[in-house]
Amino acid sequence: MELAGRLHLDDEVPGRYKDSDEVFSLFCHPCNDEGDKHKAEGFCCQCHQFLCKTCIKFHRRNKMTKEHEILDEHNMPSSKEMLVETDTECNKFCNDHPTERIKYYCAVHNEFGCGDCMIPRHCSCKPRNIGKISNDFLKGQEYKDLQQEIKNINLHCSDMGKRLTKSIQIAEEDIEEAMKCVEKLKAELVSHLEAEKQRLKSEFESLKSEYRSAVEETSKQVHDVNILSLDMMDKLDSDKHSPYQIFMASKQMKGEISKTKLIKDNIAVVVKQYQIGIAFHPNCIFDDFTSSKQSLGNVVQSKKVVNPKKALHWVNAT
Repeated sequence: MELAGRLHLDDEVPGRYKDSDEVFSLFCHPCNDEGDKHKAEGFCCQCHQFLCKTCIKFHRRNKMTKEHEILDEHNMPSSKEMLVETDTECNKFCNDHPTERIKYYCAVHNEFGCGDCMIPRHCSCKPRNIGKISNDFLKGQEYKDLQQEIKNINLHCSDMGKRLTKSIQIAEEDIEEAMKCVEKLKAELVSHLEAEKQRLKSEFESLKSEYRSAVEETSKQVHDVNILSLDMMDKLDSDKHSPYQIFMASKQMKGEISKTKLIKDNIAVVVKQYQIGIAFHPNCIFDDFTSSKQSLGNVVQSKKVVNPKKALHWVNAT
């Protein structure tokens, strides 16, 4: 319901009717809402309504309004005084009664409403007039506690925001340190692999040199055996020598034949020894690691701050 004091004097408003061009008489608000015009003989300070005699009686009998302060026609506001809007007037209208302003509050159900809502629905809850309790509310402990609670929520959220920002910064630093650990582990692995490569290369070169020496030595012995064999074959050639010469030569070469056989047997041993293959067999640790596609480690999150390298080694060990 619009308050009369919010409109210009020249406008037709509830609470006044025009007797002449300049003189206004006050009339009853509730009756005016029903389409009737009755002279106002009182004013409710809580409802901000002008009332006729009948409405005054009803106002004082109703449980919701019987404690309201009603000014008689000699003390009630004039039309000019009604032009000044009070800060206790609610500027929101009721959802169920769009033409009525919200004036009451039910503490039991924590609901607001106009008189038409509160009288039938919340009569037993003893709702109170908002304009009457709102000023005292600002001086009460509930208002102070509410302000402090909201302030605490704000401070808590601000602190959480700062901690979250700090957590992100710490996480970025931890990740950077962890990546350094991974790079260091990679460098150590590469360095170890390079050292192992050089060691194995040295062993391969040593084997190669050993094989070459054995081949050279054996080849020389094979050559000597071939020379001895050809010489003995030549001494036993009947086309070149007489039976007498062949007989003497055959008897004399028994020692050379024994020596030649010994050399031949040694050559056979060497040949058998160096006919085996050469291969590289990786350490079973690396073989199992690569074949299983096992990861280098896992990313872990923990409230306890640990050394990233130790954490990585611990994960690998498990």
